[in-house]
Amino acid sequence: MQSKKKKRVYCKPTHPIDIGRVIKESHYVKTWSGQTFLNVRNGKFINARDRQMINAAPLFNKIKSAYHTNGRVFAKRSRMGAPLLRVVLMHK
Repeated sequence: MQSKKKKRVYCKPTHPIDIGRVIKESHYVKTWSGQTFLNVRNGKFINARDRQMINAAPLFNKIKSAYHTNGRVFAKRSRMGAPLLRVVLMHK
């Protein structure tokens, strides 16, 4: 019996999102420096490593990708100065 081939998944960017949407939807975010920040839901994020609290506004420009509670990415930046774009997972 032949095994089924897994479909490849890729992220298709759709439109820019703002800081309010990231605070509302994200469970955690990753920055360009490799740090992970958990969402505390009051406009603040906490560093997963050293438990340091930081406001969302200064963190927003450093976000590389944002994730839902199930671990799926919902927003990504292609490069450092680019806008944060909502992504849709597509199958090839």
